[in-house]
Amino acid sequence: MAEFDKVLELLAAGSLSSIGSYTQADLEKFNANQAMITEKLNEFRSVPGYLEVLLDIIDSQVDIGLKLIAVTEMKNVIKQFWENDQLFSNKDVIRSKILQFLLIDDAHENFFSMVIESIGLIAASDFPSRWPQFNDFFSQINIDEESFALVQRMLFAGSEVFKRFEDMSYKSDG
Repeated sequence: MAEFDKVLELLAAGSLSSIGSYTQADLEKFNANQAMITEKLNEFRSVPGYLEVLLDIIDSQVDIGLKLIAVTEMKNVIKQFWENDQLFSNKDVIRSKILQFLLIDDAHENFFSMVIESIGLIAASDFPSRWPQFNDFFSQINIDEESFALVQRMLFAGSEVFKRFEDMSYKSDG
C-alpha cells in the first residue's frame, strides 16, 4: 500500500518523470531479488523430493508470482534431471499431477506454457511406453462449449508430445 501511496504522491505533484525512475528502481530491485531466488533454487534442483515440493506449491493457493516461479523451476528440474530416477519417488504421480495443471482455469498464460513444455520434456523420455496414462487423461476430460481455453491447452500439450513422432516420420520419408 505504501508503494501505491508513493505513486499517488508523485502524480499529485505532477512529477510524471519521477514515476518512471521510481518504477525502474523497483524493477531493478525485483530483478536482483529474482536472480538471488533463482540462484538459491538452483542449489536444490538435485535434491530428492524437490520436484514434489514444487508440485505442492503449484497446487496450493499461493500468489500467481510464486506459482510462476515454481512452475518455471519445475520445468527446469524436469529438463535437467528427469532421466535420474533416484531424484523422483514416484514418476507416475508426478506425471499425473502435471497433467492436472492443464485443468486449472484461472492461471496465467506463461504458467500453461511452462506446464506444456514440461509435459513435452517428460513425453520425450517416457511416451508412450512409460506414460500410457497420457492418452487416458485426454479421453476422460469432459469438454463443453465453454471450455475453448482448455481445448486449446490440450491441443498444445498433444502437439508438444507428438513432435518427436513428427520428426521421425520426416526421417523415414527421405
